[in-house]
Amino acid sequence: GSFVSIFELAQTNKIPVVVCSILPVNDVYQKRTETRPPDQILQLNGWLKDQAKQRGYEYVDFYNAVSDGKDRLRAEITKDGLHPTAEGYVLMEPLVEKAIEKTLASDSHSVGSK
Repeated sequence: GSFVSIFELAQTNKIPVVVCSILPVNDVYQKRTETRPPDQILQLNGWLKDQAKQRGYEYVDFYNAVSDGKDRLRAEITKDGLHPTAEGYVLMEPLVEKAIEKTLASDSHSVGSK
């Protein structure tokens, strides 16, 4: 619902969009996976990736960039199991910069219609 509304509003108004994946969580400090199960995050990320492709938007896979390989946010880049630290953002920054540059370099009249 909400994502679709955002995508449609952006497309109608020719607003460039970069879609980013949802980050994994980690139970190291507090139980996070009970309310944010990894399988649901992965399912939502798959849907977001499909939507980005269908709509011609760039997709940024933060999930794999910050995952520990076991579908958890790497413990060394979080202080609460939910949000990345500055070190986590260092891993994410070049990915989103590349996607933003690619999006802005495309023709403005073709936004959302690739």
